[in-house]
Amino acid sequence: MLLDRLEELTSLPQELIIQIVGDVDADTGLEACSLVCRAWSLPAKAEFFRRVTLDTNVKCGRFHTLLLESPHIACLVRDLEVVTDHDPETILDDEASLTAVLLLLKHLKSFTLRLGWRMIWNDLSTNLHDAVIHVLKLPSLTSLEMENWYFDLADVDLHNLFIHGTALKRLSLLAPSCPTDGEPSEDQFLMEVPNRPRLDELIVGLEYGAFGIGEWLARSRCSLDLSGLRTLHVMHTANDDLISRILKVAGASLESFHLEVQESDG
Repeated sequence: MLLDRLEELTSLPQELIIQIVGDVDADTGLEACSLVCRAWSLPAKAEFFRRVTLDTNVKCGRFHTLLLESPHIACLVRDLEVVTDHDPETILDDEASLTAVLLLLKHLKSFTLRLGWRMIWNDLSTNLHDAVIHVLKLPSLTSLEMENWYFDLADVDLHNLFIHGTALKRLSLLAPSCPTDGEPSEDQFLMEVPNRPRLDELIVGLEYGAFGIGEWLARSRCSLDLSGLRTLHVMHTANDDLISRILKVAGASLESFHLEVQESDG
């Protein structure tokens, strides 16, 4: 009876196996699927490694070792989340491992850099900067989420970062910040940027410390093309003039606009 049941499982069409495996949520279930037979192994592994979350330097180091020992796994990773909190073993304590992991991934569709505290973008090493830009240059990367990053507009941080993400369709900038008295460098708006990322969806938090980022977005010649924007979600601001100018840049393509206004403490 058991052998008959196993034969039924191994003779299922590959499309059905992929669908079954795709509906399995728990990692333990995927591990079990991978042990059924060879026909089940690859779809289970593909689903298991489709989304990877790295939140400690130990986990990042182990994943780097795994990629070196089994290079085919890098091709399976589609969504990568780099998440940190206040843990003393934060992933950013070992930039070398994270840099190496990013350079090995060639087929990412979604990339998240989410911090539990505010960090200055320029405090990262040059090697890690270059690795992030490598990811942004991937023709497969359509979604980027960054949270709690501080950008220096005078050093054209945003411009130099986003000009590389030509395939981006979705961008989420949560709790960004910049100098409160800073203005976007005018030099960046004099540059012609071929193949600017043409976004479909933009999510941005514009707290008081991020108004400069809003000013940057409101420029028609910033390195992000908002003229085809379909969804805009703006959080934590009551700056009507800034919102109006961003909406003007977005134009008539906009289908959905959500404004989340931060309540005054007074």
